[in-house]
Amino acid sequence: MSDTSTANEFFMTALHDPIATGREVGLSDEEIIGQLAEAADALREGLSEFARGLGGVGGLVAIKVPDGAGGASTIVMDPLGGRDQIVAVAAGSWTAFEWPLPPLFHASVARFPGIVIDVGANSGFYALLATCAASVVHVLAFEPDQTVFDVLRRNIDANAASGRIEAVALALSSRCGTAALYVPTQEHGLLETSSSLEESFKDAHSEVRPVRTMTLDAFLAEHPRGQQRVTLIKMDVEGHEAAVLEGARQTIARWRPLLFVEVLPQADAAALSRFLSEENYIDVPLRADAPLHAEALVVFHSDAWNHALVPDEAATAFLTSSNLSVGTAANGSENHARIGRRSKFRPNVLHCNPLRKRVHWVG
Repeated sequence: MSDTSTANEFFMTALHDPIATGREVGLSDEEIIGQLAEAADALREGLSEFARGLGGVGGLVAIKVPDGAGGASTIVMDPLGGRDQIVAVAAGSWTAFEWPLPPLFHASVARFPGIVIDVGANSGFYALLATCAASVVHVLAFEPDQTVFDVLRRNIDANAASGRIEAVALALSSRCGTAALYVPTQEHGLLETSSSLEESFKDAHSEVRPVRTMTLDAFLAEHPRGQQRVTLIKMDVEGHEAAVLEGARQTIARWRPLLFVEVLPQADAAALSRFLSEENYIDVPLRADAPLHAEALVVFHSDAWNHALVPDEAATAFLTSSNLSVGTAANGSENHARIGRRSKFRPNVLHCNPLRKRVHWVG
């Protein structure tokens, strides 16, 4: 066999069985895993660079974000000609959309990598952000709206992230079966962010679609990664939060994950407060311009739509590290306006607040 043939055979073997090939050349398993992670990151960055080069064709937008090692990374997303409001906001600054959730989410994934559950993943901003925060994270991204799901899949593919983000086209709830997904009227012309299993979430609907539902507990019981540690659950389900939590009780009791939950006026605040008491969690409203602090009951805050539900045993550490993370992210932004999500009550309004550059310590 020629030297060229031998080299080609070795290369193909390495592609199909990198562990065996690495051991053959004397590498330890830790060294092999480290090299695979570096290769995956390099491949992803290369493909993202290639996708950005197609900007004139595909119109992809690059969003610079930190990586989990103190460096920088890039995700690319399709702005849909300006119809994806998340991309429109995050393109200016990765921290801007739903401030202060992005830096808190990123820091939490970096500190506790594992299985991240993204419930109501929409076009994939948080799922992609999680993969930048830690090299070993795996995301299960649930999106029941088929139109939005197709965008999610395209954004995952554009980032060569299908090996780390699994897009799942179903709705998580308190039972397994089917349910009606209520799609709001579409006069705003944007990628929909407010489809809900709750009929009362909006006064009017453009259509009602049947969707498959599962509990998170049942889904993980059948999934190959179901025995791996769930460290974080992010939830944006338009008033259906209590039902999702009810269907995830076993998972939450077993792994005690950090929960990021959007709480709007339509949310069942009483049920969410009962969850805190029964599962020994605390509520931390994520206010834009105030130090984070714990509350015993869940209530809607007009200045804090997103909340962190934190296990009692992790409360002090979360508050201390999160206030520092928010302050650090703020101090690292120049001429930065914190922009919340488009109002779900007035579809074309963005909430803007000037930045106050402060670091808050709790403890």
